[in-house]
Amino acid sequence: MAGQSKAKWFLIILAVFIAVTMLACGARKKKTTVRIEPPDIYTDGGMKLLEQGRYEEADREFAWALKQNPKNARASIGMGLAKIHQGNPDAALDSLEAGCKYAKRNEDKLFCKVSRIRIYTLNKQDRGWFLETRSAFDEAVKINPQSSDAFYYMGLACKENLNFDEAGRMFREVVGINDTHVNEAQHELEQIQKIRRTMATTKTGRAIALKERISRADCAALIVEEMKLEKILNRQATAEGKGVINAKKPGKNAMANPAKDLADHPFRTHIESVLLLGIAGLEKYPDGTFRPEEYLNREAYAVIMADLMEKLTGNLALKKPFEGAESPFADVKTDLPGYSAVMMVTSRGIMEPKNKNSAEFAPLGAVSGADALSGMRKLKEELKIY
Repeated sequence: MAGQSKAKWFLIILAVFIAVTMLACGARKKKTTVRIEPPDIYTDGGMKLLEQGRYEEADREFAWALKQNPKNARASIGMGLAKIHQGNPDAALDSLEAGCKYAKRNEDKLFCKVSRIRIYTLNKQDRGWFLETRSAFDEAVKINPQSSDAFYYMGLACKENLNFDEAGRMFREVVGINDTHVNEAQHELEQIQKIRRTMATTKTGRAIALKERISRADCAALIVEEMKLEKILNRQATAEGKGVINAKKPGKNAMANPAKDLADHPFRTHIESVLLLGIAGLEKYPDGTFRPEEYLNREAYAVIMADLMEKLTGNLALKKPFEGAESPFADVKTDLPGYSAVMMVTSRGIMEPKNKNSAEFAPLGAVSGADALSGMRKLKEELKIY
């Protein structure tokens, strides 16, 4: 009886084991395969086009993505970035808000916050634009404290707000994180150091210092606000018993023939002051226009700086010793209209060669705001004007 009982229990245990095994196998067979979503080629394509600066094409890709899925957060936010770069701030903000509403995953929420920083920095129509960027940045780093994108674009916002110390801190964070935008952040740090060395004293000067390329209007504004040329010349004229130059705030009748294209220009009074001072390289064109938005090249800036030095020293023959002299620059020939001016300002260290290793001046090269301010500072130091 005992043997039969043991056999019975053994059979029961074996039956239970087989049943459990079969159930487990059945469960495994019934397990559904996770469905892999196909890649969103339109959104991905739009993002790549954004990085390349091809904003109209990016806009088109995002529009196609949204036709497939109107709740595509990244496509809608990406469209906002494309719109702001095309100069359509209202549409950009509408797309941003629509996309952020559908951002559920952390990566999409982070993209929303960083894009908000970017759009408000480029827009700046709202007087509280910087507060908007600051708020978005604070929310972004809560999502990811190591977001290179957040630190980099906030650095650009700080720079645009002329807060160079804070901008530098943001860019150093990007370099420390060592993920994306590292090279761009290092370049921005170099630019900030360059801007600081210019020692711009006015808000106008600091704003122009940010520009990669300055215009004739920008140069006029720097001469009036940073060089304070009117005051210097007036002081000199008073000391010598000569008439005072009345170029403080020339109105419409201050000049017999004012430039035709300055009516609504923000630097109109600066330009009119410079025209009254008669600075070579910043005169009116024969057609009576000043062309304030025309970019300066390095040759033109050399002519301006040479003329400023002659006016400030009272010696109108400073360029004469350089006429016909041999050029140390392979790309500056003696028949260049601004040849003697280039020789004069480079010999005194007011302007430097563009490439010292290859002895090139690059007369047609752009003049950045930082370079222009640096030249003016060196000129003032040369003449001991403070």
